[in-house]
Amino acid sequence: MNSFQLAVRSVIRKPVKSILLFLTVFMISLFLLSGMAGKNASVATQDKTRQAVGAGFLLAENEANRHTRIDEVLSRLGKNGEGILDGVLVEKLELAGGTSWRISTDNSFETLRMEDIEKIASVSGISDYNITTAVTAVNPVNFSRIEDSDTDQSSDILGISLIGNKKMEMDANVLSGNVTIKEGRLINEDDSNVCVISEELAEKKSSGFGG
Repeated sequence: MNSFQLAVRSVIRKPVKSILLFLTVFMISLFLLSGMAGKNASVATQDKTRQAVGAGFLLAENEANRHTRIDEVLSRLGKNGEGILDGVLVEKLELAGGTSWRISTDNSFETLRMEDIEKIASVSGISDYNITTAVTAVNPVNFSRIEDSDTDQSSDILGISLIGNKKMEMDANVLSGNVTIKEGRLINEDDSNVCVISEELAEKKSSGFGG
């Protein structure tokens, strides 16, 4: 007599117990399947939400790594070395209080490396990326500043600055809605010698205000 025949006879002899056992197994299986379905639905919802809001991340300078790189350059210059190497400038200053050393860096040292950016951007799941330059001061020749009563401009005398983007549509201010285009279009990576200015500045320029 095989297992199937034994199972049939057991059901016939004890129908109530068999039905209760079946219902117990059925309910346990139903709960397990419901839990798995709910988990899968939650993951799918999170993925769709991230795609809808354009989830992303910001790649910025690591301060600890920056100090390590400076120390490496200083060790190559030597204990009493002066000069510039790999974007690090070391100057020896003779002051009234004695000898002092000044260390400064240029843009070639502070800039994120393109090979690092492109390597991260090539990872599966990253659909696109943007590169934003540091805020760059512009020499304010023949310019008049627009006064903003809501902003502290005490340390920004006639200040003018520019920011460059690989794709302006992916700039943080554009993505957050702080900046929108009223006329014209956003700058892309194929453009050169162009910029996006504020509506107020455009009105001032058209009226002959400033340079």
